[in-house]
Amino acid sequence: MCLTREESFTNQQINTVIAKKEKADPLFLFYLLKNNQNNIVKEYGGGGAAKPIINKSTFENIELFIPEDINEQKRIADILSAFDEKIELNNKIIKTLEEMAQEVFKEWFVRFRFPGWQKVRFVDSKLGKIPEGWSVKQIKQVAMVQKGISYSSNEISEKPVGVPMLNLANFLRGGGFNPLGIKYYTGKWKEKDLVQAGDIIVAMTDLTSNREVIGHPARVPKYSYWDKIVISLDVCVVKTKEVLRGFLYYLMMRKDFAFRMASSASGTNVAHLSKSVIEDYNFVLPSHDLMEKFNALVAPVFAAKNIYELENQKLATFRDLLLPKLMSGEIKL
Repeated sequence: MCLTREESFTNQQINTVIAKKEKADPLFLFYLLKNNQNNIVKEYGGGGAAKPIINKSTFENIELFIPEDINEQKRIADILSAFDEKIELNNKIIKTLEEMAQEVFKEWFVRFRFPGWQKVRFVDSKLGKIPEGWSVKQIKQVAMVQKGISYSSNEISEKPVGVPMLNLANFLRGGGFNPLGIKYYTGKWKEKDLVQAGDIIVAMTDLTSNREVIGHPARVPKYSYWDKIVISLDVCVVKTKEVLRGFLYYLMMRKDFAFRMASSASGTNVAHLSKSVIEDYNFVLPSHDLMEKFNALVAPVFAAKNIYELENQKLATFRDLLLPKLMSGEIKL
């Protein structure tokens, strides 16, 4: 579900809602539908179907409570949009921090212009000229790649019961963590199924037409109230030493890594990636000392991102809780 303020086109799989402006504020209608999205899918989308479908005639007959006073609708929409504006600002800051760290990675480990590079001798390797003392490795030689838990729909909850389960909704297109997609797992798990803050997770399935999610990484965030975390079967974790985490994360954020993963995925409508493709990926491993310097450089970036991501999650949760309370008059702002 999305809101557009510009002229655009949709295909037959999308219901377009155009508000009658004398009766409904478009922004308010967007928040109302978004807030009721899960209930609408459950009631009108074919029950437990894998791909729920709501046709146009069914969608038109969905009943929702809307305040008659359009000024009241606009007031509520303005309050809620303030939360989204703050979330958008946080996301811009996160993007800027990411771009800065990626540029340092590119300068040091792709262009080989790291501190003291002028004094280093370059030698031949199967990936071309590399600094002496560096080596060509496969990811499986420095990390363990492990897939997530298989689950049934009745073991998944939107409410905070069980343990947090990171899933495809937790990946931003192009890589990075989205805290708003969290679900909770109430089934059985073992100690080996847990992931830790700072671990790299990778999307193994993709529903997007351009494969903008599959093969892209995210970092498991550090939240004080998440003492145990699992991942879904559509996700794998890349477990490695602390000193390698920052380096491998930004290695996987690069376009050539994403292209290799996307081009190696199988399937047409739904793309699937084998973990062996990740394990067999070749890269140039720098010296231990340089990785430590890079780790120290990006550690504050990860810490700041974590703060903004956590704030976004809290803002989104509060925004979604606020709508029904504003409409009922329980809260007046």
